[in-house]
Amino acid sequence: MFQVLVLLPIILVAECWDPDAGLVPSYTKLPGVSVHASSDQNLAHLVVDGKDSTNWVSSGCLPENYVSQKQLNILMDSCSQGHCTSSSGTSGINLATDGNFQTQFGVKTVNGKSRFEVDLPTPLEMKFLSIKGVFRADTQLEILYHSQHKLIKTLNPSDDYKKEKFDIGGSLISGFSLSSTADITISEVAALQKNCKDRVAVDFGQSKPVGTIRVRHWPGNGAAASNLLTSSDGVTWEVLQKLDPQSVHAVEYKMNPPKMLRFVAVEHELTYTDWAKSFIWEIDAWDENGRWGAVPKPQVNSRSLQFMFGVNGIWGWGHRVDSSGFKQGEGATLYDAICSHARNYHMLTWDIKGPGDRANYESMAQGHGTSALSWVNWDKEYGLWKKANLTVDATLQFRKDHFPVSSWKNPDQDSYNIGLDFARHFGSTVGNKLVNSVEVGNEPWDYTGPFYSQILGGMARGLKVGDPQMTVLAGAFQAHDKSSETPPMANYIGPRVTQSAAQYIDAVNGHYYNFIYQPSGVRTMSFPEDSRGEFNGVRNLIRWRDMNMPGKPVWITEWGWDSEGAGQTCTYSECVSEDAACLYGIRGLLILARWGIERATWFFYANLDQRECPNGNQHIFCRSGLTGSSEVNFAKKKVFYTFQNLLNLIGNKHFLKVVKEDHDGYIYLFGDLRDKSANKPVATHLVGWRPVGASDKAKKIVDVHLKSSPFKAWRIKTASSAGSIATDSLPTVHGDQQWQLPLNSEPLVVQIKDLHIVDPGLIG
Repeated sequence: MFQVLVLLPIILVAECWDPDAGLVPSYTKLPGVSVHASSDQNLAHLVVDGKDSTNWVSSGCLPENYVSQKQLNILMDSCSQGHCTSSSGTSGINLATDGNFQTQFGVKTVNGKSRFEVDLPTPLEMKFLSIKGVFRADTQLEILYHSQHKLIKTLNPSDDYKKEKFDIGGSLISGFSLSSTADITISEVAALQKNCKDRVAVDFGQSKPVGTIRVRHWPGNGAAASNLLTSSDGVTWEVLQKLDPQSVHAVEYKMNPPKMLRFVAVEHELTYTDWAKSFIWEIDAWDENGRWGAVPKPQVNSRSLQFMFGVNGIWGWGHRVDSSGFKQGEGATLYDAICSHARNYHMLTWDIKGPGDRANYESMAQGHGTSALSWVNWDKEYGLWKKANLTVDATLQFRKDHFPVSSWKNPDQDSYNIGLDFARHFGSTVGNKLVNSVEVGNEPWDYTGPFYSQILGGMARGLKVGDPQMTVLAGAFQAHDKSSETPPMANYIGPRVTQSAAQYIDAVNGHYYNFIYQPSGVRTMSFPEDSRGEFNGVRNLIRWRDMNMPGKPVWITEWGWDSEGAGQTCTYSECVSEDAACLYGIRGLLILARWGIERATWFFYANLDQRECPNGNQHIFCRSGLTGSSEVNFAKKKVFYTFQNLLNLIGNKHFLKVVKEDHDGYIYLFGDLRDKSANKPVATHLVGWRPVGASDKAKKIVDVHLKSSPFKAWRIKTASSAGSIATDSLPTVHGDQQWQLPLNSEPLVVQIKDLHIVDPGLIG
């Protein structure tokens, strides 16, 4: 047995393991909830089953289903309310408008004539009139229209037992009649006033403070309009939002301020098409924090901003050759000015032909390549990265299309050997010390949870046996959406990172981009403080970590914003402006520092080139780089320079405390972990900004109380080059340290008189 096994550390994990610890339950999923549908009640539960892929479907409205729905059939119970007369009296006349085609009312002939009338108390708009009956002779169906009788149709025995529907056109009708020379049997008469409406309402069982509602409402092709409704009593309803019937994806809506509500409903107005139906897929509601939950309690971040920030790279850094021939300022040396580490997408298919194969890294080190490819030399590549002062994180990338489940003949042993061989060669204990951390998969989302967890357990164990000092992570997963279980997007952490594997894992891993779906259904990217955006899912991952792997760091190994820059356009819906990418990037880094994140690795090092991203067919992540692509010689984008300016100013500082964090301003204190005298955290800089979009340059004076004084101030603006940052006006300070900060979307950095931090968790 490999002797280093005895050095394997004992790693403590939580005694009470909760795979769903990151979830924030929706009000619609709590005990006591009931769901009420306008039709097909047996399917109503599907709108609260936690799955966007399942749906309630209505019975439809036309040609006849509206008849039994009191909210649609304006004639329902008219006869029982005394609005009907007939030639043979009113005994049993209520059956003519009871909403049931199976019941009957007979109109007898008196003096050679039979007649049935409905006289509405007030005229009503009528779109359709429906009737089913038996007509033993010619029977005139007339409506009373502007005090005049208008013949709609002469019915006869050929119409017997048919469910007839007549288009009245929305006219204002005060009544109608049937008249004949023979007896008439009426099964039902009904009328539709306006559009058919389908509705599903969720009753929480009691009032809740609602600040966030998320619905997947796509009705299919049968709806003309859709509405999101709310109510506190189930009687009076308010239209919170007009919904786009063409929107396919789930969309989140905010209520500011939150309201006490008990009911949420989605309502579709259907087109006037026979057999048209509608769908409702999922309805959720939370407080103002939404599905992300409350922000984590502030705590001192043990890592500086400079340590946190890194970049995602690849073999050859976009040159399509290895890095050995690069000049200074190319490849890894282009990014070391702002990055402490680089993450590589290390393709296992370059090392092994399949599970069960061994990479033979010793042969590779001698220049003979790996078992899979004779030209590969990771030692040479990673050596140059390390020479550029970049710590190397290797994400061992494998996918189901490369290594199908059937190719893993012995999953536990095969994965163990992969980890063991890698750590023995690249690790710091007995290896060449080139790789500091390893991820078991990048986004291995096309495997099922149970299968991936088996691979994770074996590979992580092999990595730790091969090098106990190696930092080991699982692939990137999320902790906020349990329903995400369909490959290739099966990325829920619950069934994948298990308690048995956690003993070999040193940090929790996630990828987060601030995607939001607009009401139209179009996906965009928003500013990092936008409470609708998926960037906030980091909170759920932290909550999952706190329960299951307390004390372990969280790494965000992919995040960022796509933008134009370096002379290259960005044309897809997720693109933001270059100024926005700069401001959102630095604000995002500051927020991640406040959330206690240990590493924040920007995606991507460069824009994609024409071979991967043709100008006429751009797609997400085409323009995510810190630099342009090879076509522009990897020219630095403004986001590169803006990060450089921020890090040059306070890169060696740590997040220490929240002064203020609301819609008026985000104001944090940064500084040193220990001063020389008191041996406690000491704040040296204040950083503040307004949590708004980059285009909002308006300044707002924000008052805070701070027992310190300002020395110097800078405004971090979008930068076109690196260099000294122009100073800004000092904040005004009144009386007993009452500060007035002029904040806008650009972070204001203020050097302050040293301030010892006593209680980092206390905001203010």
